[in-house]
Amino acid sequence: MAIPMAFGMEIVLFGLAAFGGSWAGTRLFLRLLRAAGVGQPIRDYGPKIHEHKQGTPTMGGVILLIVYFTVLLAYQRVLPLDAWGVVLLGALLGFGLIGFLDDALKLWQRHAQGLPARWKLLGQLLVAGGVIGLLRGFGLESELPPLRLPWGGSWEWEGAALYGLIVLTFVATVNAWNLTDGLDGLAAGVTMLVLAAYTVLFAFGFPAVGVEGAGGGVFPSLGALTVLLGAALLGFLWWNVYPARIFLGDTGSMALGGFVAALSVLTGTEFFLLLFGIVPALEALSVIVQVASFRLFGRRIFKVSPLHHHFERAEGVDYPYLVPSVELPEWAITLLFWALSAGGVIGGLWLWFSRA
Repeated sequence: MAIPMAFGMEIVLFGLAAFGGSWAGTRLFLRLLRAAGVGQPIRDYGPKIHEHKQGTPTMGGVILLIVYFTVLLAYQRVLPLDAWGVVLLGALLGFGLIGFLDDALKLWQRHAQGLPARWKLLGQLLVAGGVIGLLRGFGLESELPPLRLPWGGSWEWEGAALYGLIVLTFVATVNAWNLTDGLDGLAAGVTMLVLAAYTVLFAFGFPAVGVEGAGGGVFPSLGALTVLLGAALLGFLWWNVYPARIFLGDTGSMALGGFVAALSVLTGTEFFLLLFGIVPALEALSVIVQVASFRLFGRRIFKVSPLHHHFERAEGVDYPYLVPSVELPEWAITLLFWALSAGGVIGGLWLWFSRA
């Protein structure tokens, strides 16, 4: 089986450049933020959880995106960007901009509230609509693969149903990724595992089922963009693992959520993303369950939501909750969730190749 050009020696060299540039760029950006006194305000959850992180430099997603797009400009000489790649990068930038506005407001107001939820949702709907506009403008709407089901078969979506699915995928994924970015290295590590899953699909999975993208290749632009983002994210993760010296911020978490959501839409793998991204899915579900239970019955299911907070060591918990909490060090929770994410990736890939 031939591997697409996007996975040749060129992508290895540019991947190393993305990793090195992100590592060095994040180090420089970190020093600049410290000199400027730019730090993360901490949300008041009630119980004391993250007070020790007050003032840690944030908005690391800014330097991640700068390095990523710098490497992409050079890479275009090897593999010019196609329409599929433009849509993918449009989602990355669009949702990253919403996150940037949220981060900027938090820092300006010196408060963890940031952009009000209704404006954040409106922005997400507008960006999702912009992605649909790009798909229609490039004539890709009719070329989108059918929605593949993990248990076999596929669904053909078109018209309003297709647009609804796209909007739902983006809004749900971006918010789930945003909720996941609550522990040192958690969101970045989970995203790397999801990108690794898609790298395997681009290299081996889609050819196995005869799926082709524009120009006869197997989504060549999407595969290259995925590999390079993973390499850049690895360089950033060096500074983001416990104890984190810099946070992704909403700029990074929303941009990454938009990227993986776009990957799933462009490849018809929305259901597989639920497995690849099982940790963000559970994080979002825990918030929904917690809010619904408290509003309907006045009872909390978890100590604190999203789910990762339930396992953290906390002071000031003076209310009952249903699910017992085994309190762990932060690094242990991150490793546990990374392992769960890896299990979702392996399970999703097994289901994919078992149906090929």
